[in-house]
Amino acid sequence: MEGLVTSFYGKQVVPTIKERAIFNLSNLTTGTNVAPVFVVRSSGTPSELCLISKYVLSVDLGITVNKNGTSIATITWPSTSAVNTEIVQTLTGITFAVGDVISVDITSSDGSINSTGIATLILSYTT
Repeated sequence: MEGLVTSFYGKQVVPTIKERAIFNLSNLTTGTNVAPVFVVRSSGTPSELCLISKYVLSVDLGITVNKNGTSIATITWPSTSAVNTEIVQTLTGITFAVGDVISVDITSSDGSINSTGIATLILSYTT
């Protein structure tokens, strides 16, 4: 997509492309690197984290997001939240380079397991 330029009312514009790393969590046992990793394909700037649970949880779900093994963000889905409520956190001051590895740790949870998935974490970034 490099060099892609469009015309908008006579002005040349380079479109912003939004990428997403989606982590579907089916086992909420606490631990490190609990989901398949995401390898960054286009450099960019992370803008937000969104965490959603499709089931009632008895304990707050705490998640840490790592870049190349170092924590860059944390987010918590409170156990008092209604099912399918989005918890959104804005991210600033972080950049991604091609090849960065994004991983997820669960730091607190009730240990729920469901093969169809319990929670989804979405990391959005612009390139």
